[in-house]
Parts: sequence; structure tokens; C-alpha cells
Amino acid sequence: MTTRSIDEVAAIIQDKNLRKRAKTVHGEYKFLISFPSSETLEALVTTLKHMLNDVTFEVVKTAKFQGIRTDMLHGNHVCVFKSMLSALVKFPDEKTEKATFTVNTESLKNIFNTLNGNPSVDILMLKGEDELRVCSYGSPYESFVLRTLVTRKVPDRLLDMETEYSLFLTSEELKRFCSSVSRFGADDLQLELRSRMDDGPDDMKTTYTILKCATDANSYSSIYKQKTPVTTDANSKTKMQFVCNPLTDCEVTPNEIEKAKILYSAKFRVAHIQNFLVKAKGRVYVALNQQEDGSPGPIIFHVGLGDESSYMRLVQAPQIDDDDE
Repeated sequence: MTTRSIDEVAAIIQDKNLRKRAKTVHGEYKFLISFPSSETLEALVTTLKHMLNDVTFEVVKTAKFQGIRTDMLHGNHVCVFKSMLSALVKFPDEKTEKATFTVNTESLKNIFNTLNGNPSVDILMLKGEDELRVCSYGSPYESFVLRTLVTRKVPDRLLDMETEYSLFLTSEELKRFCSSVSRFGADDLQLELRSRMDDGPDDMKTTYTILKCATDANSYSSIYKQKTPVTTDANSKTKMQFVCNPLTDCEVTPNEIEKAKILYSAKFRVAHIQNFLVKAKGRVYVALNQQEDGSPGPIIFHVGLGDESSYMRLVQAPQIDDDDE
């Protein structure tokens, strides 16, 4: 006798329900997407609304992934927003694997502002139409019609960047500091990683994660001190993962920081980070790229959206000081 997990049983039930709803559609549909959780979809839509005016979604159903994904360049070319959110997808035939649609993010967010908290949401598009139909199942049953925009082909910018350093922060801790930066009157958040290379074994170092900002007259910093494991990859490159936790981090004395070597230091526009974190929960994974000449490269913020295949990701380039141009 084969036993199935609760998640497997739930997925089977959801797939059966989706097939039933597909049979009730009047007309030939282009795609039908069913989101078991409206909460994760609402979190994604809210974040998009804070970052972009319009967004192109790609509807995907392959052996590796089914759901929706985005890959959007911010208007000022400073950052890229990426996301994947798993969902049940049904196309009219088995050969179709992808479709796209573009919508205004504020209009889409207005739908979620109106919903009565029903747990599941379906998105349907009929062939030959330029409208989406968003349906929320529960009591009451709710239905919305949303006009789509002209879709322009968006290249896949999912770069496989090499990252030397990574760190974990709680979303609340990073939100708190970003808010402090804004209240302080600064536009940029500076992230600095330091390490004491002269203490302890080679595979464990005393490290510092420093978040700071400055105005023309004043400065503010928040410093975390940790014991960080050091590893090397197949190409003998050093990898370090910093974990910032105010409850377990070591006590810091100001004079010890200057003795530590700077591994990475760059400034980033804090408004983009705040907009990205607006609905983030739990841990934020941060990966840092370093250029071949040692200069800081892009930063990658990664936030999970429930299951392992669902996430939001912000890739942001460092600010360039006038002196560096």
C-alpha cells in the first residue's frame, strides 16, 4: 500500500479542482492558473507595485517548474527584480509550455485590496481577448476583469554570478535598519564586511557585518560581530557566510574594528531595498559579487515565498561616487 504525504494529497485535490474549473470555462482559454494560497500571490503583487509600474508575467509549465515568473529591469537600470511563484497551470494542450501577459501593477494590487481574504485565486485568459479574469473562490465568490497591456519580449537576465560572500539577516532586522537610514536623512545604505585574518584557525574567523549610512554632516552605523566558517570551492576561491543575529552575536568594542581587513564595501540606494522588503518575512539571504579587480559587484537579496521553488530576488548595482566616475 502506497502512502502519500499531506502535501501530495492536497496537490492531487487542487489539480482535480483545476480540471473541473477548466471544463466550466465558456470559450477557448489561453491559460488557467490556480494559486492555492492567495497570501503569497498578494505578497508578490504588493512588492511589484512598490517597485514597478507595469510587469510582464511568464506563465510556465515544464517538468522542472509550473507557475509564474518575472524578470524585470527597473526603469533607472540600477536593479533587476526576479521572482518565481509556484502554482497549478493548465494550457489547452500538452505541447504548450509558456505564455506571457503584462499588467499594470497598481490595477492588479487594487484587486487584492478588494478581496475578502478567500484562500485561493485563479487567473484565466481566453484566446483572442486582451483581458484577464481573476476569480477568488470561497464565500463570497468574487470575480474581476483586468485589462492587459502590450507585452514586449523580455530577455532572461538571470545571470549566474559568482558570489564570494553571503550573509543571513532577518527581514525585520534589515527593515529596521533601512527605516533608520531613511529617518536619518540618508539616501544610501553602505554594507561593509570585515574579517580578522590573524586570529583563530584557518577555517574559522572573527568577522564583522557593518551597516552604515551618512549625510553631509552626520553618520550612523550598526555592527554585528560573528565567528564565521571559511570554505573554499572547487576553484580554490574563498567562500564566507555571515549570519547576523543580535541574540547570538559577540560583543563589539570600537577599537577592534579598525584592525579587521575590509573584504567588501559598497553603497546601495536604500529606497529600492525598502520597496523589495515591504512584504518580506523570515530570513533574507544576501549574496555579494566581487569583480576580478577586487571592486564590489552587485548585491543579490533573496526572499522565500512559501515553498522551495518560490521566491523574490532583487539584483542591485552599487552606487558610483562622483570620485569614482
